[in-house]
This record gives sequence, C-alpha cells and structure tokens, in this order.
Amino acid sequence: MNIKLFKLTDTKLSNEVIKADNNFINELNDALFDEDFYLDPNARNYLYPVVMVESDKYEASFKKIRGKLINPVIILSGKSRTAFKGALELNARLMIEGYHPLVVKGNDADDASIISEVAKVMIARSKISNNNIALIGNLDEKQYDKKNINGELLKKHQLNLIKIGNTELEDVINKVKPSSLPQKIILNKLFNPSDYAAFNKLYSAIMYLVDKYHLIGICLNVDFDIHFLYPLASLLNEKGVSLILENDLHGLLSLMLLNALNDSIAVYASIVNVDLEKNDIVISSNSVPFSFISKEGTVDNGDITILKFGYDNKHFLAISGKINSSRLVNGEVELTVRLEERELFELFREATGGTFAFSYGDSIANIFAYDNILYFDNHK
Repeated sequence: MNIKLFKLTDTKLSNEVIKADNNFINELNDALFDEDFYLDPNARNYLYPVVMVESDKYEASFKKIRGKLINPVIILSGKSRTAFKGALELNARLMIEGYHPLVVKGNDADDASIISEVAKVMIARSKISNNNIALIGNLDEKQYDKKNINGELLKKHQLNLIKIGNTELEDVINKVKPSSLPQKIILNKLFNPSDYAAFNKLYSAIMYLVDKYHLIGICLNVDFDIHFLYPLASLLNEKGVSLILENDLHGLLSLMLLNALNDSIAVYASIVNVDLEKNDIVISSNSVPFSFISKEGTVDNGDITILKFGYDNKHFLAISGKINSSRLVNGEVELTVRLEERELFELFREATGGTFAFSYGDSIANIFAYDNILYFDNHK
C-alpha cells in the first residue's frame, strides 16, 4: 500500500545533506517493506501523506502541495541543521489550518514503526467508513433516528444503516436455497444436529442479505431461541462479517473496529462475574469462531484488547487483559480474564452496559489513534 511522500526541498542545501535525506527515505522504505507499505513520491492513490521538511526554508515547496494534503499528515525532519525547526513550524501551521499533523523524529526503526501503525489505522478506517451495516429483525425506528445517540454514532463513523424487518427476513428464509455448511458445525458441542436444517436456512438467508446489501456488520434481533443463534455469530465472525445478537450499534462498532485493526478475529462478550481480590472478570461469549475452540471446549490463553464505545459517543473503554482459563458452559464459551487494578477500575467507570468486544493482541495505541483521526475529521 502506498503512502504519498512530499518533499519540501531547499535548493541551497549541500549535496551531502540531500544525499543523507535520500538515504533516510530509502532506509525507511526498507523498514516498511515487511509491512507491505512504501513511501512513494509519485503515488496517486494513497493512504495518507508524509511530508519531509529538508530545512526551515520550505515556503516555496509548500505552496505547491498545499491543496493536496489530507488527514492525517506525518511530518518528517530531514538531516539539515534547520530541518527540525522547519518541521515544528509546519506542524503549528497545519494545525491552525485544520489538519491533524504529527512530527516524528527518532531513529529509522522508530519512524518507520509510527508510519506503519498510522497506515494500519487508515486501512482500518477504510474498512469501516462509507460501508453498510444492518439491523435485522425487530425494528425500533425511533431508536435509530438521526438526532439520537445511534444516529450520531453512524454519522461520526460514516456508516450507512440498512433496516431489514422480520417480514423481509422471513421472505428470504422461505425463498433462499440452503447453502452447504462446514461439517464440523454438526459435531461441535455448541450445536444440536437436530436443528441443522432450520439453522442452515437461517444462515443462508443472512448470507444472502450480506451479499445483497454489501454488509460488513449486523445487529440481529429476532424471536429465535438464543441457543439456536449461537453458531450463527461464530460462523459470520469467522467469515469477516461482524455480528452481535442484540440491538447495540456501539457494541457492533467495537467488534468491527477490532476486526479491522487485527489479524485475529474479534469476539463479543458479556460480564457474568468479577473477583475483586484477584482482579479477575469472568466473561461469556456466544460468538467465538469455531476455529478458536478446541475439542475440549477451550480457547488459547493470552493477552487481549478489550474495547467498547460509550453510549455518549464521546468516551470509550480500551484496556488490556489476559485470558487465564476457559471452558464451555451451557453452549457458551466462558473465560476468566485477569486485569490490572487500574484497568478493572476503568471497566466499572465506563458505562459499557456489561458487554464489550475483545481480540487477541495489543491494539490500544491504534484505537486511540483511530479516535483522534475521527475527532479531527468531525471538527474541520
């Protein structure tokens, strides 16, 4: 993926400094190669711009690129004696003009890491913004009015909401041709084989609607036995379509963002118990992908990121935890997660409704970066 490189040149610089700046860019590209990113001065389609300031005499070059910048903007300092001064001046200037700049100055590896992480955030944003999500089943029109919190959330994240009522869902269930399901679903402890045919029709209907409306996320609220629906969330999440079994757009967006930021599939869960002495929470999930679950009904222990966007559309919960144990309980995967004391306090302080998304790995910094980019885009 290309990242646009703009160089604010100074014709009075020595050949030695110009060569050092070019070597710096080459070293950055070498470091970015493993992440499949490239700083390209000729890029036409790109994730975001990087501006290299060669000195504090950048005015003439800046006039040529001024109308070509988009948010966010990373500013690199060249190797001349006045380059960092120029970078700081440009940073202040762009902030006044409504841009979201970031000056980076460190060793090659650090700079490349920052450029790469911002690129990942922009990729995640592109996976979410200007896409469709759906509320399927029991609809409450007032709940999703543009003027209330859900309407504000959709606008902030540039999402389109498709409303699919029970009538349309039932029509599709009756008409769609059942598709083949992985055989492992029949043998899995989470599923009753006697329900296979009915479940297959529901699954096929949902996948038909996903294709018809180009959906990347679904809130499903239907009058089915909840245990009948568990495999549906698992299968769709495994296919890259975020699905939760309740009308909670904030929860769905939390799941979608972690999916967009991570190589690991995100999971939606609810808190069922807490041990304040050990700083443990016990959570339960009906959307763990089948590929995550062992024959014994356990999942891998390890570090996770927990995320839930707040219902005020301003705050969010983003903390780290560690899965220490897991088991199957009544068809759901139950996990014990250890938190730090500060993070346990954060969990109770933020109004999450007792539910959140989690995924393996550490995505905390990228979540904050994503939120900052949204803030600047919504306050231009």
